[in-house]
Amino acid sequence: MTRYEAGRYKCRITQQGFNEASTGTPQFWLRFQVMERVEPFNDAIDKYERTLYLAITSKTADWVWHDLRGLGFVGESFDDLDPRTGNFYSFVGQEVELSCKHEEGRPPFQSSDGAENQMRERWSLPRADRPLSKKKVSQLDALLSHKPHRTNSPVVDESALVITEEDVPF
Repeated sequence: MTRYEAGRYKCRITQQGFNEASTGTPQFWLRFQVMERVEPFNDAIDKYERTLYLAITSKTADWVWHDLRGLGFVGESFDDLDPRTGNFYSFVGQEVELSCKHEEGRPPFQSSDGAENQMRERWSLPRADRPLSKKKVSQLDALLSHKPHRTNSPVVDESALVITEEDVPF
């Protein structure tokens, strides 16, 4: 069941840790309390706790690491986030902006009123900008159906070549 509309929310992190998903995939999780809706602003919302899961695989590890850095994590390894280790990096108490989306849940579950509901909330971190490398920018031209002709001359703003009455001194 969904309690929050899709959108961005200010949330306060209350717990963190690692576990294994039912699929066997390792994941880092952040438990948080929803404080207010950011856009459109609304601070008169119910303040339920939710959990954000970040699955860590060979394909997602770099993304998760980047997201954690965006939250302020300065450690050297995932071990530095584990509350079972001494002197771990704690996100607890930190206020962050999270996004809520709705998606089909499997299998259908029953809500508190007994009705089946397949929609569920999916919480995520807003994606920080990841600039493309120079090499990847150069490779983008290969996607064009019409290849641009390269010249060594500078690019000229053609609108600057138009002469108006204000340009004529008499």
